[in-house]
Amino acid sequence: MPCIRKKKRRPSISKRASIVAVSCAVLAAVLCLTGLYLGKRETLQSNAEAANEYTTAPLALPSHLTMPPLPPESKVLFIGDSWAQGVGAVDQVDGNWAALTADYFGWDRTIDGMGGTGFTARGASGTDDNRCSNRLDRWIDQGMEQDLVVLEGGLNDDDVEPSNLQAAVRDAVTKARGAWPESSILVIGPAAPQPLADMVKRIAEPIRLGAIDAGAFSIQPALLGWFTEENSEAFLIPADGAHVNDESHQYTSERLIDAIQKLQGDQQG
Repeated sequence: MPCIRKKKRRPSISKRASIVAVSCAVLAAVLCLTGLYLGKRETLQSNAEAANEYTTAPLALPSHLTMPPLPPESKVLFIGDSWAQGVGAVDQVDGNWAALTADYFGWDRTIDGMGGTGFTARGASGTDDNRCSNRLDRWIDQGMEQDLVVLEGGLNDDDVEPSNLQAAVRDAVTKARGAWPESSILVIGPAAPQPLADMVKRIAEPIRLGAIDAGAFSIQPALLGWFTEENSEAFLIPADGAHVNDESHQYTSERLIDAIQKLQGDQQG
């Protein structure tokens, strides 16, 4: 069919004003998100030098070097931040990385994800109640048995001294181990697309050290290079810089499944 080009009518002044107003609102929203991202990036960069000089005492190895395989229906508790909450996933409840991972293994999952929280970060409430350790208290008080406890976080702990962050992770693992002595404890550090992925390495290291020091298993996406310059653009939520999209939740789950199987000595696959 031939293409018929119609002469476009020039919009009225009022309509043009409306278009400009909408455009300005969209631009303001993008700049706001970008500003939040840049602020976090500057904080991470300012702490990088101190992190490079960070040292710690010799670590105690986990009591068992291989994570015991968990059969289907095993009870697994995830405690984490907006990443565990499912931000960016189309289905935040059943389509986030934690749910996809648990469903792959057939585990009975409980996911406690809350944006803005961490091992030291309080979240939007501004109280200590939403720190990892305090949320553990709430689950412990319920008397639920757990076969595996997964503690995920770190992206919101960017303004904490490395030694204090390591201590907070160690305390959380110790609390979980005291409540569920027969359970495995797995600590997952921060994850983000590039360029934030490289910046959060300084957060991942004290988290790794705190986990191992308390006898937990550790998986650190930032140190393992899950997000690269090549794949980050496809996974990134536009104008965000920190959160990932639905495809990335699936990718993260695949990488986590592989990492868990390696900890289990590939006994499940």
